Amino acid sequence: MLYNISYEVAGVILTTVVGVHFFREERLRNVQNALFGVFIIFILMACLLDVAGAITISYPHAVPLYVNWVVNQLFYFCQITLPVLLYLFVLNLSQLMTPRHKKIILWSLVPYGLELLIWLANPLTGHFFYFASDLSYHRGVLLWLLYVVLFQYFFLTAVALFKYQSALRRDQLYTVLSFMVFTLFAVLINKWNPEILLTGFAASLALVMTYLTLKNPVEAQDDLTRVFNRTSLSNVIKEREVLKGTKDFAVISLDDFNGISKLLGVEKAHQLLLMWTNHLKEIAENGQVFRYTGDIFLVLFESNKDLLEFVDLYKKRMAFPWNVGDMEAVVSASLFYSQNIPPIRKEDRLALIIDQMISKGKERGNRVVMTIDEAAIQEMLRQYHVEQALQRALDEDKLDVYLQPVYCPAADMFVSAEALVRFQDEKLGTVKLAEFIPLAEKNGMITRIGRQVMRKVCRYIGENQVNIDSGLQRIMINLSVLEAVRTDMVKNVTDMMEEYGIPTGFIGFEITETNSALGGDLFIKNMLELVNRGFAFALDDFGTGYANLDSIIALPFRAVKLDGSLVVASKENEKIFIVLSEHIRMFKRMGLRVIVEGVENQQHLDTIRELPVDLIQGFYYARPMPMDKAIEFVREYNKGKADQGNHC
Repeated sequence: MLYNISYEVAGVILTTVVGVHFFREERLRNVQNALFGVFIIFILMACLLDVAGAITISYPHAVPLYVNWVVNQLFYFCQITLPVLLYLFVLNLSQLMTPRHKKIILWSLVPYGLELLIWLANPLTGHFFYFASDLSYHRGVLLWLLYVVLFQYFFLTAVALFKYQSALRRDQLYTVLSFMVFTLFAVLINKWNPEILLTGFAASLALVMTYLTLKNPVEAQDDLTRVFNRTSLSNVIKEREVLKGTKDFAVISLDDFNGISKLLGVEKAHQLLLMWTNHLKEIAENGQVFRYTGDIFLVLFESNKDLLEFVDLYKKRMAFPWNVGDMEAVVSASLFYSQNIPPIRKEDRLALIIDQMISKGKERGNRVVMTIDEAAIQEMLRQYHVEQALQRALDEDKLDVYLQPVYCPAADMFVSAEALVRFQDEKLGTVKLAEFIPLAEKNGMITRIGRQVMRKVCRYIGENQVNIDSGLQRIMINLSVLEAVRTDMVKNVTDMMEEYGIPTGFIGFEITETNSALGGDLFIKNMLELVNRGFAFALDDFGTGYANLDSIIALPFRAVKLDGSLVVASKENEKIFIVLSEHIRMFKRMGLRVIVEGVENQQHLDTIRELPVDLIQGFYYARPMPMDKAIEFVREYNKGKADQGNHC
């Protein structure tokens, strides 16, 4: 029989053209493109083998018998594999290739596995095809099985298409349906007219249609730098979510590219950026480079070895300037890369880690090279969850306020108290002050915390007449520098006091030595205005911040609070004791009250007794308590001692 191979030759040409265009372009390394690349190879092989098989079958005496066997055996391998490739391609488009569907997919591949076993045994059994003694070609008794399995996978493909069509674009849906229709049409024609070879040509036509529905590589790239864009990154991360997660990656953040643009001009700055990103792509030979945001780039790798090689090459090149025309410039950038971390499966989780990486890097300055391990990621995630929980607590007014009474030895009574914020979350439990306050200062929530604390304190004082019968002279509230430099700070404070009918002298503010050093003209203006209205200020944590006396000399503080650690240290070191004693005496001569905090045991108290301090705060006398319990405790202790408070 002589075969008509012209259609298959056309199929070879079409598939070759598609293959050249597909493989020469830089494309995302994802499952979809990998499957399509395999598709191209198999369709091209099927067309070539169909043509070769037609020739060797028509002229069996012109070639050795084993050549005829090999050509046709390989052809049938392509024929039984192509429907499975189409099925897997559609599963990937439908986002069904996930660990959750793994068992179902494996079971659905059982018929293909059985078909492969028959194919492997075919040279011995002749179940698909065989050659008679006269070298003539004959179809085997189980060839019908090939068509049955073909229809089965087309059926499974159609089910996936229609059941999960929302995950596909309309053009993708129509293209896959056309693929199946073309192939079935070619199979039927070939069944009734064996001399007309059409299956490869039909597959190649469908291949062209499918290729046209794939994302153009240009669409996947950033216009300026020609690296992959954020949309492409999202697609890759989503695919990795269901496969293996993202584990090995590097983040590069340009430190001040705006400055380079001003120095070089926009055009040359763009040239420099393109040179720089091209270099990233060169040294990330086994990785994929994405533009995450304007000045931030992400490189994904398949192995830690590739990542470390990239980091090494990056460090070597970044030490040298770049030549742009007749000018020279240094690209300052910070590099963060992962090491020994668990796979990250969610895009928002990866985005969070990247943002935290860059935030931490900026705290260290420019040109930072930092490794991010599992412990660092857990810390980042913890900070994120604390920040989110704190935001919820503020929105829902769920922060708790405790009071810690402050003891006056001269009167043997509690004369003031410090308001302390406490944060309890349903998921995180109790979050320590040292953990959430620095975060709040960094993200600006510290202002909301301060206002919420003050409102709760003022409301409680007003409702319970704490200023009348408790014996307390003042309740101190911690004031952040962010709140202290607001133009409406004085009005907010005085309005709140008036709202709850509290005399101005009953509320005071503590501000740390570091914050007072960071204040400016507006801070001083606000502080002076509040002092003139009767509010008192205490300098908190003296000696643990910027250790100088500028704040005390320049600002109208009424009291100084010494950290208990200084007192403990003075017990062990005579020089510290001398310095501390002289400072306290100096403060007293300046008319300042001296308060020692952190006094927790008898040993601390014995040390303090050797120093002329006015007030003592610490667990030894009273722990922080909810406001109602604290006031009840103070009222009970101070009962009958109201007149003694004048000694403090």
